[in-house]
Amino acid sequence: MSERQFHNPKTHAPSVYIPCWLIQVPHEEISFGAKLLYGRLSQWSSTKGDVYRSAPQLAKELGMGERTVKRFIKELKDLGLIGTTQPQAGGLNHFKFYDHPWMYRKLTPEFNTNASDPVPHLARGSASPGTGVVPHLARISSKEVKRSKKDICTSVPDMPITASQTNLKTKTKPKPHATKEVLEYVEIWNEIAGDEGCPKVGNNKRQLGTIKRHLEVIKQKWEAELSPKSFKTWLVAGIEAQHYMFTTYHQSMDVCLKWKNFNDIYNKIESAE
Repeated sequence: MSERQFHNPKTHAPSVYIPCWLIQVPHEEISFGAKLLYGRLSQWSSTKGDVYRSAPQLAKELGMGERTVKRFIKELKDLGLIGTTQPQAGGLNHFKFYDHPWMYRKLTPEFNTNASDPVPHLARGSASPGTGVVPHLARISSKEVKRSKKDICTSVPDMPITASQTNLKTKTKPKPHATKEVLEYVEIWNEIAGDEGCPKVGNNKRQLGTIKRHLEVIKQKWEAELSPKSFKTWLVAGIEAQHYMFTTYHQSMDVCLKWKNFNDIYNKIESAE
């Protein structure tokens, strides 16, 4: 019997990039297949975060059926991780990536930096959420993105990370502004849900904007009057009722405030009483 040869996985490229913040999310919240699809879409992403890819192409690349890929696309959309448009009927999907609360969860200790690991760090924007080692990215040039628009499958060469990319300067971001009303609700959330283990909010401009929109929708759709006092009462009751969004999944404020989620929790509390 011939002797088996060793293999170094870091020398085999290209590779699919799945961020650590996504890998650590429990499978009860997102399927493994959806994580894999997110990684492949990230690999096709242009410098602006755009992806042009069809379901048949992705199915071939991931070794899945087309219906399975479409199911995972829907899952990522429902979770708020991506959005899709199709400018032409039967053409390529135009994928967009969205900011998500999972990106700001603290990484598990297993992802801590190992000094002996040769893979350098990359910053996400000006500073990556949490800390941890990020694998090499198999980058796709803008020329390849244009070719993918023409529905041509191309091989993706592995592009090593340059020294200049590892020395990204951290820029100080201005603190986001919000209305006094929104900040009042945020303060209540951080005081009550934050102590329960839910992510505290208030430092992300986009997230504050989402919270403001959700509060406006609730005021328009609900017959019951929404006020800081009623919001606090609802929040305490929801946590005491052990609602899974607070106690099991520890969702953030902008996710819980989605009108349907808010209404669902409210109705369950009302029916329990």
